[in-house]
Amino acid sequence: MMWGTLGGYRFMGGDYFYAEKERSALGGVNEGDPDFSFVSFSPSFLLRNLVVREEMVGDRIASAVGHGDINFESAEFSEKFFVSCDDRRWAYDAINYQTMELLLANPAVYLECTPSMLVVLVPIRWDVPQFERFSNLGIEFLNSIPEHARMAIY
Repeated sequence: MMWGTLGGYRFMGGDYFYAEKERSALGGVNEGDPDFSFVSFSPSFLLRNLVVREEMVGDRIASAVGHGDINFESAEFSEKFFVSCDDRRWAYDAINYQTMELLLANPAVYLECTPSMLVVLVPIRWDVPQFERFSNLGIEFLNSIPEHARMAIY
């Protein structure tokens, strides 16, 4: 685990490991050890609840029955990413052209914002250059949020 300040934001990052056991249909036990790396940032302004991840088949089915995600001007971005946010207008501010280009260059990234935190993860363990790359992605995401979409916490 590492923490401190990075890019002017409070920062925490590390690897997460857990064991998973699942009963198979034939009565056996399937075991897996999923693990991943993450970075999180706590900015001095409020975020909104936002999820950005790769679009999956289930998302397209849900969209067909009226439970779709937020679509953007970039058809390429909208096809590749599922975006959900409790404030559609803020999502359009936060995911601007610069952010779309950043995410299109990193399609496996999962971003999640809560009001006080941004988490960036990719479902693999990262080496040092990947920690740097995805940390920079988080910083660039936060820096690209326009001033009018930032509400100070203190």
